[in-house]
Amino acid sequence: MNKNFGGKQQKLHSSVITAKCLGPYSPKLLPGDVQTFTFEEGDEGPFYLDQRMREAKKYDSSTGKYRKAKPLTNSELTEKLIAKGINIRTKKKRIELVELAAHHGISLAHAPENLQEGWIGKAKGMLQIAWERGLINPTKWSEYQVNAPCDAFGAEDKSLSLRDILASCEDFENEQSQLEWVITELGGCCQMSPKYHPEIAGEGIEYLWGYIKKLYRTDWSIREARYQKEADFLRLIGDIMNGNDGRITVKVVRKSARRARDYQIAYSLIQKKQEQQEKGKKQEDQETDDEYDIVW
Repeated sequence: MNKNFGGKQQKLHSSVITAKCLGPYSPKLLPGDVQTFTFEEGDEGPFYLDQRMREAKKYDSSTGKYRKAKPLTNSELTEKLIAKGINIRTKKKRIELVELAAHHGISLAHAPENLQEGWIGKAKGMLQIAWERGLINPTKWSEYQVNAPCDAFGAEDKSLSLRDILASCEDFENEQSQLEWVITELGGCCQMSPKYHPEIAGEGIEYLWGYIKKLYRTDWSIREARYQKEADFLRLIGDIMNGNDGRITVKVVRKSARRARDYQIAYSLIQKKQEQQEKGKKQEDQETDDEYDIVW
């Protein structure tokens, strides 16, 4: 998210507020309320703008200036052709789309206008969200930044970091990723493995994927140039991925899964040993303190 409203930030879904989401600075919400992260009709607007500026910046307005013209993409050309009533059943190449567009009088480039962005229909931004929850001091709102500012000695002041402030809220802490949400909606269960550790991901999926890429590189490199075409590429990938050539067998899959489990067991043993060492160290420290008390 951005600090202020608008921009290219994503529009998040609404959230049900709990007591752990509210701060001490006169929150505008109560536990059980639903907070939307997009400005809608009827909202007062950004709190950091005065009444005159809120009205002036409520809706997008024209500036009379235009950006440099850019060629339309294939998808944009296809949309304009369909809007003209032209039936496009199959995927067309770029040259075919350009010819069709020129024949029907469709411009091949577009120069979008630079608009003065208004706040209606736009994402609120971190500053507004934190203010509605009473998490920031409204008399010092200009001091807050997206990331923690540093003092003259380089020490971070996380009390002024909007990212850290919102990250401590219960709903943001427990927010699902898009992948987790989709899997849950489909009735599955998603367990995320630690980042930057592909050796224990899934049931050895990374080892299997590496083996598949090795097969592809081997088969593709020995082919003659006349056979290295798109259709041959797709056919080769399909044969390897689907196991049609008999090289991706159950034995290979189980071997990859066993290798991942070996790493998982090793990491688990290391963690248990570290916990035992920490526990033994605490006991030794406690015994030392007790002996010191007795001597004293």
